[in-house]
Amino acid sequence: MEIQLLLEEAAEKYQTGAFSEAAALVDEILASDPLSGKALSYRAHLYAREYDFIRAISTARTALTNGYKESSLLISCASWLRSAYLYEQAIEMINQMDFDGFTENEQAQLLCEKGNALSNLCRFEESLECFEKALEKEPDNIYANYGKSTVLTFFCNFSAARQAIEKALDINPNAIFLLHQHAITLSNLNSFEEAGKIYMTMIEMEALDCYGLSSQAEAYIYLNDNSKGLEIYREVLQQFPEYDYACRGMGNACKNLGDFQNAEIFYEKALKLDSRSYFTLDSLGYLFIAKGDYAAAINYFQRARLISSTLHNAWYGIGLAMFYLERYEESKYAFHRVLQVYPDNLYALRLMGQIHYELDHLKEALDYCQKSLELSKPDPQQFLLLGLISHKLGDFNAAKSFFEQYVEVFSDNQEIWQLLAELYEKDQDQEKMIEARTRINTLNEQRFTYSLDPVVEKTELNSDRSYYFSMPSNEDNIFVFSKFLSQDTILNYYDSLLLDGENVKINEAKIIVVGAGGAGKTSLIKKIIRPHYKVPNEEKVTHGVEVYFHQAEFGGDAISTYFWDFGGQEIYHATHQLFFTRGSLYILVVDSRKGSLNLDYWLYLIQFLSGDSPVLLVINEIEGITKDLEVEKLKKHFPGLKEVAKVNLANNKGLYHLREIIGSILPQINVVNRDIPANWMALRHHLGKLTENTITFEQFSGLCGQYEIRGESMVRSVSELLHHLGVILHYQGNWLLDNFIVLNIHWAIDAVYSIFESPEIINGKGIFDFQTLVQIWLANGYQREDHSGFLQLILQFEICYSINNHEYFVAPQFLPERPYRPEAFDGKIIWYEFQYGFLPKNIFSRLVVKMNRYINEESVWRNDVILKLNESYAHINNDLIEKKISIKITGRQSKELLFLIRENIYQIHNDYNQIFFEETVACCCSVCNQAETPRYFLFKDLEAAKRNHRHSLLCYQSWEEVNIDSLLENIPSQYFSVEKAKQLISSNQILEFLEFLNANFRNTPFEDDILILQSQYQNLKKDNRSGILDPRTQNLFLNDIRLKGLEILRAIQKTKP
Repeated sequence: MEIQLLLEEAAEKYQTGAFSEAAALVDEILASDPLSGKALSYRAHLYAREYDFIRAISTARTALTNGYKESSLLISCASWLRSAYLYEQAIEMINQMDFDGFTENEQAQLLCEKGNALSNLCRFEESLECFEKALEKEPDNIYANYGKSTVLTFFCNFSAARQAIEKALDINPNAIFLLHQHAITLSNLNSFEEAGKIYMTMIEMEALDCYGLSSQAEAYIYLNDNSKGLEIYREVLQQFPEYDYACRGMGNACKNLGDFQNAEIFYEKALKLDSRSYFTLDSLGYLFIAKGDYAAAINYFQRARLISSTLHNAWYGIGLAMFYLERYEESKYAFHRVLQVYPDNLYALRLMGQIHYELDHLKEALDYCQKSLELSKPDPQQFLLLGLISHKLGDFNAAKSFFEQYVEVFSDNQEIWQLLAELYEKDQDQEKMIEARTRINTLNEQRFTYSLDPVVEKTELNSDRSYYFSMPSNEDNIFVFSKFLSQDTILNYYDSLLLDGENVKINEAKIIVVGAGGAGKTSLIKKIIRPHYKVPNEEKVTHGVEVYFHQAEFGGDAISTYFWDFGGQEIYHATHQLFFTRGSLYILVVDSRKGSLNLDYWLYLIQFLSGDSPVLLVINEIEGITKDLEVEKLKKHFPGLKEVAKVNLANNKGLYHLREIIGSILPQINVVNRDIPANWMALRHHLGKLTENTITFEQFSGLCGQYEIRGESMVRSVSELLHHLGVILHYQGNWLLDNFIVLNIHWAIDAVYSIFESPEIINGKGIFDFQTLVQIWLANGYQREDHSGFLQLILQFEICYSINNHEYFVAPQFLPERPYRPEAFDGKIIWYEFQYGFLPKNIFSRLVVKMNRYINEESVWRNDVILKLNESYAHINNDLIEKKISIKITGRQSKELLFLIRENIYQIHNDYNQIFFEETVACCCSVCNQAETPRYFLFKDLEAAKRNHRHSLLCYQSWEEVNIDSLLENIPSQYFSVEKAKQLISSNQILEFLEFLNANFRNTPFEDDILILQSQYQNLKKDNRSGILDPRTQNLFLNDIRLKGLEILRAIQKTKP
């Protein structure tokens, strides 16, 4: 009873603000009952009142672990974890809570705490989702509206941020932290006067705690009373010495007062309290700009960029530092990134105007200046810049007007008076000319020069230029890697290049050797490596792939080469797409006795699978026999074919010339001699020395940490690049393979290929169970622990698919041929075909794997399959001779089934570079309806005719007019084209991609985004034609358009039914 009375008295003291007396009472209770949950809860809250969050958390945990589960303590504990900078622990604690045990209001509070912690970690999308969920629970929750507003501010959605904070202010108009956020949103909307009024209101209010006082200090700093701001922040830090916001505020005030030394001390203290604070790193960057140490500034901005690629502030800082270094192209790129996310950033627009003026891009400079004038009242610097631009453009009246407005403020600029005098003389305005000359004479002793300085006084460069990132010469690194890397990896790669003072070159190359079985591939590789190697009468047949390493000098440079020797037997052709990578040299070996037999097949395959990789055709003169090839015709038809060489491996004739040719081609490989961060390359070499065949993702992350590669996004980016360079195999998109990183690729390839040579699989006609695979792999020396990973690899490679819930597996290429019999389809039939210039052999087998869920196990053969979607059926035939895939469909859901087939074929096409195919629709006239082989119309011709308001086309088989709508009525017109669009953008057909988007997604929610993208592309082409963009800058802008295009496609896919 005595303890209960003491608790009630402590509660009363706490509520009336007598915190010292409340603490004394609580301590008295805990002395007699150390595990009193209520007393521990009060003590924790009292510690928090003193900003001693660690002791508050410890005390609260004691209460919670001893069964005291009061909801208010749980919520407070999550808040204290965040205040102690333990953001992940706060999130984890909230995630583990059972929300059903809380009221709607308490659930909203927890969601707000989680949203704030996520925001502190710069995980803004997740943060916004939490605040939105909180508002669903409690629409008038001021903290949820406040949090939503802050996150929307980070996303530069300032109008929505303003709406959210004004909703909170409607509920509590006197909360100083809400007023502060309101002022911030207004400033970002360029409503500076309104923001100033709010800050004045904040100053007049009574601040009740450290957070309110900090907001007041910010108000004084905004109003240029930095001394008063400094004074208030000192008061805050006396109460709460470990408040990073106040330390950063002190740094800001000191910097504004020119006290750079103390500013750095306070910023570093803030960074020590929260090492992941984007905003502290950002502030340090601006401090070093003010000090003139641009190298250090760039370093801090890049550290901030690594924490968050969402926020634009660091890009602005990079642009500013580059501007002061007069590195205008890099500055322009940085501000371009700012304006992508914040198009109305007034200062970025003004600086872009200055940059373009310095680059003599006068039209663009004028456009940026005019855009900035639309957003805010002009300042004298803008008048000066506009005058200079107009003068250079020959618009002298405009120049004169701008200069006159400028000298009204800065009347002592002699150079501008000189320009005005010349303009007045040109206009024969004697009175004004005399006034200008008089002003010049008055200033004769004073030699002022005009400046276009945007923010701080420019100082002499006092740092080593070697710290600055220089855009790579030749073709841009980013443009090269953007062909096969994701957007996040491109950004992380670029950031690491920019941040890391030390970058190295990729000095290794992958050489893929292909050709028919028995052509001499293995012997050729061994001869290139060791010219004195004696070729046996019969070289051992290559099963699957063998990899040979050779360190040599080619073209004067030491390059590590990896020769990949592919088995030429047809059974292996299905897996070529797995290892034919861009950024490799391809050597196609042909038997001289067979001439051009199957030559087109190999050249097409390389072209489709490797893009623009160079190809070397080697004619192996066996028995001295050589058949002539039409070399020039081949080169014209296959642009990647660089050279044709003849060798005789028996006597080394032509061998040394061949080695010289390889040396001349290797530098053309687009990943050779590219910049890569030194720590990424060090990790690559470390991985090469490991003896393990596989490692887990956790182990890979640990190795990355040894080389200062931290954060999951960065680790995954490095993994993706190494995967595409052929260093590791890591399929991140497959959650079953995400933790199975293959270091010994040759070992894994052999495991996959072993199933192709297994009598059990071959004799089983392509149907087998997992136990069969286990026996095959055990017989080949593979441990059981790796078998599940191998199974996922062959499923990932689309070599087979599972049936009966993984009881059995089917490998389509081993299936028997279907005996001929016409398929008796009832009702209306859709006939559709994909016709190819070259039909890769594995497209059909991969299609079967992709669509296996629609297959009855008795209805699939090597080149035929019957699909079933409810009561609709499709018969698909793969005709390698006619080079076409024929589709026949019937049933109520024919349209949906055709959509699925086309979508999957487009996805497969994405793995091929510029594969040529045409889609055709069968005629539906009276004759063709009865024919076994109807006449086909090109699908693109039907679309073109419809666009040109044609209603019918003539069938030359029946001479009937066929209604176009009847031909197209069962063809899905919208959303089918996503994969086709991806194919266009991946093959760098930007114009065709944009036209395709416009044609297929007009009158959809994506129309505006597509039109904006088209406008940006047209402006880019215009800039390029006028010669104002150098190639590397053009590539950077093109890459941005590609990335935006892919974002639109992803958004479209999310809306698909």
